[in-house]
Amino acid sequence: VDMLANTLPTNVYAIFDKDEYNFAGDDISATLTIYAQNYAGQYLASNLQLSLIGPVKFTDTGKKTRIVTTSNLNTIQIPITITGAGIVNANFKLL
Repeated sequence: VDMLANTLPTNVYAIFDKDEYNFAGDDISATLTIYAQNYAGQYLASNLQLSLIGPVKFTDTGKKTRIVTTSNLNTIQIPITITGAGIVNANFKLL
């Protein structure tokens, strides 16, 4: 039995603004778009612990982990900085 509620997220997304970056020695400014949706595809405000993996950090804090709240109106964009070559990724945990 699946129980779905319009107040609980069924999908949470963290999407980089590009599929691939070409690191040539200088930091790269990029954007991570995040949002949560319920089973009906409506945006939800949800508290998440967002963690960056690889040579990447949040631009404003220089850290790799932060608590964010998604919007019930739209996506939100978070500035990130890629600091080296390699695979970058984002993980999240619902709080």
